[in-house]
Amino acid sequence: KLKKNALFIGVLPVATTIADESDGQHSIIKQIKKDLTTLDTMTLPVQPSSEIIGEIVKNAEKYQQVVLCTYNANIYQSQIELIDKLSDMKIELHVISMRNPYDLHYAKKIENYVCIYEYTPNSVRALLEYLRGELIPKGMIPVSYE
Repeated sequence: KLKKNALFIGVLPVATTIADESDGQHSIIKQIKKDLTTLDTMTLPVQPSSEIIGEIVKNAEKYQQVVLCTYNANIYQSQIELIDKLSDMKIELHVISMRNPYDLHYAKKIENYVCIYEYTPNSVRALLEYLRGELIPKGMIPVSYE
């Protein structure tokens, strides 16, 4: 459940395979600002630079809870660097994978993890329901980690 002092970091999608429909035009941030008006937001490029990661980490210090959406973080490894830096902080971190479910394999530590598997209008609606506490995710990730 979202805390009152929470930050939402939404990634902008890019088509990385022919299976992707995302072109960056459908933004989670726009929906969050429209539907969850009290939630602070930041936009994350799919390949954040060290400077952007530093800015996000510095900004995250002001919050009790951070919800970070990732997109193919196994391909865009700087997203994993951001996950690792945020998980070292004294905040409640929730990672929402908007595409591939491999963040757990590459990150040092993720305690709260949800996989959406796609970045579509329907999945964004489901994410909003989850953030409002109206949807409890069920299921298992279809990969195993060793």
